[in-house]
Amino acid sequence: MVGALIVYKLAMPSYDYKCEFCQTQVELALPVDHEVPECAGCMGKLKRLWSAVPIHFKGDGWAGKS
Repeated sequence: MVGALIVYKLAMPSYDYKCEFCQTQVELALPVDHEVPECAGCMGKLKRLWSAVPIHFKGDGWAGKS
C-alpha cells in the first residue's frame, strides 16, 4: 500500500504558479482536478504560468528528406 502511494505522488503533473501580489514563483505537484492554491508567503492569489514542453521526433517519416 505504501509503495502504491509513492507511485501515485510521483505520477502527478507539476504546475508552475506565480503570485500576483509578491511575484513569488512556485512549482507544485498537484492532481489534475486541483483547486488553485494560495501563496504560502502572503496568502495572495496564484496565477498559473504556461510553458512550452519539449518534443522529440524520432524515427523516419516525420520530416521530408532533402
